[in-house]
Amino acid sequence: MPLHGETYAGSELANLSTLKLMYALVTFFGISMIILMFYDLDVVQRFSPPAYRYDEQNLKMLSRLEEYLSKEDLLESDWKELLELLEMLKMHKKALSKKPINQTLYREKTSCQPRSHIFFLKMHKAGSSTIMNMLFRYGEFHNLTFAFPKEKYNYMYPEYFSVHNVYGFSSKQLQKFNIMCHHMRFRLTEIEKVMPSDTFYFTILRNPETLMESSFAYNRRSSSFNSSTSLEDFLNNTSRLYRSHESDSAYAKNLMTFDLGFNHNGPESLEHSNLLCNVVDAMFDLVLMTEYFDESLVLLRHALCWTFDDVLSFPLNIRKTTSRHVLSVETKEKIRTWNQLDWQLYVYFNNSFWNRVDKFGRERMESEVRELRNRRAQVSEKCLYGQVEASNIKDKSIVPYQPDSITILGYRLKPELDKGDRFLCHRLVIPEIQYTNLLWVNQIRNKTKTHMVDKVQKGQKSVRTNLISAKSIQRKAKKHFKRRMRIAPYQGKNSFLNPYMAIRKKSRINTQFPEI
Repeated sequence: MPLHGETYAGSELANLSTLKLMYALVTFFGISMIILMFYDLDVVQRFSPPAYRYDEQNLKMLSRLEEYLSKEDLLESDWKELLELLEMLKMHKKALSKKPINQTLYREKTSCQPRSHIFFLKMHKAGSSTIMNMLFRYGEFHNLTFAFPKEKYNYMYPEYFSVHNVYGFSSKQLQKFNIMCHHMRFRLTEIEKVMPSDTFYFTILRNPETLMESSFAYNRRSSSFNSSTSLEDFLNNTSRLYRSHESDSAYAKNLMTFDLGFNHNGPESLEHSNLLCNVVDAMFDLVLMTEYFDESLVLLRHALCWTFDDVLSFPLNIRKTTSRHVLSVETKEKIRTWNQLDWQLYVYFNNSFWNRVDKFGRERMESEVRELRNRRAQVSEKCLYGQVEASNIKDKSIVPYQPDSITILGYRLKPELDKGDRFLCHRLVIPEIQYTNLLWVNQIRNKTKTHMVDKVQKGQKSVRTNLISAKSIQRKAKKHFKRRMRIAPYQGKNSFLNPYMAIRKKSRINTQFPEI
């Protein structure tokens, strides 16, 4: 029979073993959670419902609002409900968790955080390609995720935007998209299903006079323009030449109104125009102006809390001067009358734009515009020989697409650039089509690697199976890339655009332009 002391010692040993076991379990679970968080930082988001700026009730309200504004004829009862819906929309915008842009844009803050959830409505013939290049660069340098179209380079335009046209989107699984900026016909109720609740919405407008001249030059084969001998001929014979029910009719009338999702053949009364302007003002945080592009970039820079290098840009998709048509005073007047909805939008947001500039400060604006232009001139001298025709560009990866009957200018890079400077200079002038293809393939490749690492860590696949699956997916991505490139300019094997060449690891890229 054991002594009392021996029993006590045995009991103490048992308790100590239990404590050690509990300590080991706690340590194991703690380390497991740290590993899980390290390899899967968005694990909480996967099990959280998506947060949108508008709840289900407000989305229904927006859907009714968009439906009304697409009608050709509105009854008095329709107008009454429209005004009520608009007031509700304005009240909701003020109550958003993110503050309205006019409350934060002009406040001096040294601790502001750069915005990374961005929606840009790419407006036809309004300098949007240049804005798009800025967004592409920012997304690439900060490893952000783009909401790419499934097919080609737009979301089935001129059809209304639908979430089904976003590559990789699924209503059953929450995805994280940072930037959406390709051509579409705007429909906020669908976009809200894709973009996060704190997304910054902005677009750009252009004077309808020069916009229509540009649209006529680019879209001569459209149903409304192909039978006319000149823009003046079309404007003098709109009753005979305009095809209002054709899908491409918007190229010939109220193109900006159409891109914004409204009926471009709708009522042209002042009451209806004011309503459209107020709805757009309620849905977008900032509206830029093509005619004041540098001033627009300054406002955008402060709204997004970006640097001067982030908004530094060179004009892209620019026509040769000989391709431009000088408009007479009479022709300009006819364009304004014909595009009355677009003209009222332009007048409203031109006034709104300069109100923002006044709040920002005219002298401060002039100072920042001057700094931006000086920086652009310095980088241009460092990087470029200047704008040239496509036939004079040796690097085929930066040759812009050439439509029929007009000449689009591109840029020649200086050959003496070192590898780092050439990378950054190349990104400044790469056209939209090539840049889209590059980013699309890189995003698929990075997503594939992350997905496979997750599966290996969770024990769902062996390393060998993982490598085989990754190679299979990359082969499919390469095949899809080649199919997308059929309408794009040829890319050389050694060009910077080739996504299968490791030009430089992202972690080593210096995204700040060199000091001159």
